[in-house]
This record gives sequence, structure tokens and C-alpha cells, in this order.
Amino acid sequence: MKVSNAVVDNRPAPFPAGTYIGEIEDVEERWASEDATLFVRVILANNTPADESTDDVGKRTHREDICFMYNGDSLMDIDEITTDTPFLFQRAAGLLASLAAATGHADRGDSDVDFDAEAYGALLRGKELNGSKVKFQIRQRSRTRKDTGETIIESQVNKFAAP
Repeated sequence: MKVSNAVVDNRPAPFPAGTYIGEIEDVEERWASEDATLFVRVILANNTPADESTDDVGKRTHREDICFMYNGDSLMDIDEITTDTPFLFQRAAGLLASLAAATGHADRGDSDVDFDAEAYGALLRGKELNGSKVKFQIRQRSRTRKDTGETIIESQVNKFAAP
């Protein structure tokens, strides 16, 4: 057996940047901080390139975390997301709203997406959207680990859209 150093060091290659069409395979809840922080992990599978400039990832899945609760504060308690909203909730609201529009549970207007986030979140967490096809755009960003100085490249969904 031949094993690359990246695998031995548990440093998998980041999911390639690009635009993909995939399906929601599963949804997992990840609680942290003594049940004060909740991330809903959307697992996207059967991913294929949506355009010629995007790499084919084969059978590789992508996992995207959406923050529903942070330090006891719930995303669902916020009536309107503005630039004054903490960034973690801005990002989560943007992902949730674009996912709702992509799966036909919200209308994306010219300036706003207005939808019942709590009801949609319940559908998502209840796995009722499993099997739904969506288009998603992956962007990569790099950051430096404070403890080792190592540069890490992370892949995140920038937005969802209807396929």
C-alpha cells in the first residue's frame, strides 16, 4: 500500500473552487459549548461540475456548516439581518436564505429574500430536504494557524442556487 504524506498527516486536499450541482445527501447537527452552539451540517453528494471551468470531483462529498445558534443566541430570533448583525449569523442567514430559494421554499426578490427561517430550518434539520438538487458555488480562502504558523486552505459554499 502506498499512502501519500498528505493522507498520513491528515491534510486532505480542499474541495476545489468552482460551481457544482449536487444533492443534499444528509443533514447532521453538531452541538458544542455545552449545547449553547449549534451547527447544522449539510452534506452535499453526487456533485458534478456546473460549468467547464469547474473540476470534476468524482464521488467526493462536501460538508457545509450553517450556524443556527451561537453562545445561546439563536439565528431564528433575529427578525432582520443587517450589516450590524454578527458576521457568523450574516453568513448563516445568507446560506440558509439561498438554500431555501434553491429548494423552492423562498422567493429571491430583487433586493431581499423573505421566508420563514424557523420553519425552513425545521425542514432541513428534519432531513425532509434530503435528495433535493441544488447548485452551489465553492470559494476557497486561506488562513494561518496561530499555533503552528501553517497555512490552511478552507473551502466554503459562497451561495446556493436552483440547479
